[in-house]
Amino acid sequence: MTANCSLRRCRTWFLRGLALDWQSVMSLVVISGCDGAGKSTIARALSARSAVYRRAHWSDFASRLGIEHAAASLIQDMKPVTRALFLLFLNWGLHEQVIKPMLGHGHVVLCESYYFKFLAKERVLQLAELELIEGLGLLPSPDLIVDVSIRPEVAFERIATSLNEYETFTGMANWDGFRRFQERVRYELDAIVSAAGVPVLTVDGSNEVGLDFSYIHDWISDHLETGPAEL
Repeated sequence: MTANCSLRRCRTWFLRGLALDWQSVMSLVVISGCDGAGKSTIARALSARSAVYRRAHWSDFASRLGIEHAAASLIQDMKPVTRALFLLFLNWGLHEQVIKPMLGHGHVVLCESYYFKFLAKERVLQLAELELIEGLGLLPSPDLIVDVSIRPEVAFERIATSLNEYETFTGMANWDGFRRFQERVRYELDAIVSAAGVPVLTVDGSNEVGLDFSYIHDWISDHLETGPAEL
């Protein structure tokens, strides 16, 4: 038996085990988009409109491990299998420990990026064991997606001073490296969003002042089949 065959069998066994007892969830809204698109701005604005909303981000789980500020640099030194397993743990932990309890209390969860951006970036970078990292796609699908588009130059202006290792190609912490990386990530995000097979609202995050948060809120309310009356 070849090493690749063994790895595939291990991946199948491992991911089937993770998927046990997981059912499709209700009222999970993913706010997707590239770095600097304004996802957090939208999540904050919506949360201010109703107590039913709860925000979720991968750092909520990472903070429980004390690694929220170091995760991006930690994975840089990991081997492909370790990197994939770490990212699987981070994202499945987010769902199990953060998102699922919120849903259990009847909240509408606004999750920034969910597993989408991690999977998109790993497909671009190809530094994680790809057969394992694709297991992120086994996470429960959201009910709705708010897809935030943005011009790369606007995004770069917003985050250039705080650019980290996971927002551009390695060794290219400049405009060209950022632009090329984000364009590739955007292509993969489009594929992931399309494959989710749920309603998608596309908004332009380039002008945060001009964003119509009321429209986004109303769109979410209209599309949730069993949304709470408080919405």
